[in-house]
Amino acid sequence: MDLLSQECSSLRIIRVKQSSPDVFNLETSAGTFFLRSTYLEICNPDNLKEDSCFSDEYLEDLLRAGFCYIAEKKALDYLNRAEHSTFLLKNKLLAKGFSSEHIDKALKYLTAQNLLSDRRYAEAFLRNRSIRHYEGKSRLLQELAARGISKSISETAVNEFFEDNDENLILKKAVAKLKKTGINDEKLKQRLLKNGFTWKQIEKNI
Repeated sequence: MDLLSQECSSLRIIRVKQSSPDVFNLETSAGTFFLRSTYLEICNPDNLKEDSCFSDEYLEDLLRAGFCYIAEKKALDYLNRAEHSTFLLKNKLLAKGFSSEHIDKALKYLTAQNLLSDRRYAEAFLRNRSIRHYEGKSRLLQELAARGISKSISETAVNEFFEDNDENLILKKAVAKLKKTGINDEKLKQRLLKNGFTWKQIEKNI
């Protein structure tokens, strides 16, 4: 077997359990771990059998797939609590000590499964943001960009948001909220500009 070491120099599989078509629980001479076969680069999943022996090169491939699976499970923990952008989720996983390589593979898999979606995150962000903030198009685009959302996804999500939400009405709510603070007209206009409204919209509504 070209992919396996006949001398069992690095790793021997003692026991194999399959919890789903592509997830394996391996009890090996190097320890017990889970992996998803999708993350394997050189090992053939058909060789994941009891008493199979692997050389260093294939041991590294198995362990890499195991680390990717751990990163995937941690990412799912975060996603089960709330939608995340790929950018924000990667930063959280990096802070937990996962390597960029393992994170990228895990997030690519989750995206392919539609469990991670920048488009879905952008839509959820805009809905939640509008509850407490009254902001115009340009400010919302900036906020999405800061969270790693691409320009094309941001523009589509923001345009669709304003199809269902009148931007002039949102501006009027912003004006009413700011006026309660006793702000003068000049500072009011500057704040509205900062909040993403255009001069034309401001002049029309004040």
